[in-house]
Amino acid sequence: MDLLTILYYCDPFLNSFEVLLGSVIGIATNFTILSQILMYQKPQAGKEKKTK
Repeated sequence: MDLLTILYYCDPFLNSFEVLLGSVIGIATNFTILSQILMYQKPQAGKEKKTK
């Protein structure tokens, strides 16, 4: 048996640690995606005016 298997069966808090770690990874991923979307959005106000 490897160390992770022993820790999984012996540590009752490992399951909540995995849930917490997954939540942190999910939040970080969502923040990264949303920040990229906001950074690369084209400005809408400048495109509407046409100069002659």
